[in-house]
Amino acid sequence: MEVFANANNCLDGLPAKIRNYVEEKIKLCQPANFHVCDGSEQENQQLLDAMEAAGVVRRLTKYKNCYIATTDPRDVARVESRTVICTKNMNDIISTPTSGFPVVTDPNLPKNLKQTPLGNWMDTDEMLEILEERFNGCMRGRTMYVIPYMMGPYSSPYS
Repeated sequence: MEVFANANNCLDGLPAKIRNYVEEKIKLCQPANFHVCDGSEQENQQLLDAMEAAGVVRRLTKYKNCYIATTDPRDVARVESRTVICTKNMNDIISTPTSGFPVVTDPNLPKNLKQTPLGNWMDTDEMLEILEERFNGCMRGRTMYVIPYMMGPYSSPYS
């Protein structure tokens, strides 16, 4: 689904740290093109038109500017057993019990994964290695959309 004939592929307006991060991911994922989303109404309409034409969203005619998009049931992001919290130190999320944590035996999960009462945990660097291997070349022939988003307070090391 190619939306933008002349994609906004200029990173010049981004802060250096963010620009470097995006450049790393472009190099890793190897998209044919990339588009830095600007949040404009024109961009929004182009995306909606393209998604509607591709059958990704459906317009709900009872309300103005209302669409429905449903997820693929094969999307594993909704499976808690496959969700992993990554930090440098497991004690950032929970104290280690004296009996230790259960050994993970699911062959589909990384072997260094630790199951905690709050969910699965893994060291950030170990997970980055796994992700780099899995994401290498994943966007070949496609357009990568760069969407500015902050997961928490600007000054937080976890954002």
